[in-house]
Amino acid sequence: MTLKVLFTLRSFSKASPELLEVLKINRCEPIFQTNPDLKFKNDQALAKLIGDADGVIVGDYRLTDFVFPHCPWLKVASKHGVGVDGIEIAKAKEPRMRVTRAGGGKL
Repeated sequence: MTLKVLFTLRSFSKASPELLEVLKINRCEPIFQTNPDLKFKNDQALAKLIGDADGVIVGDYRLTDFVFPHCPWLKVASKHGVGVDGIEIAKAKEPRMRVTRAGGGKL
């Protein structure tokens, strides 16, 4: 079974190619947003983009309490960078959900 992992930042693979390899080794299919000009002006647009992904790695975008119920397949929400301040961690209390950060990247 392959797990879909959505990246909302295009620079992740340039900054951390070794982390992409770790994802692939662990049966994860990296999916990058295809429109670099896409700005998530609202939670609905972000939830639609995440869709049926199993995981999401965000940069500056916020994952609010609205997003999680609209993405029923989402199991992991990760922040690329320092901390997890852009992710509403209250949803991490749900048994199916984990919040983490994708650290170790080289910028």
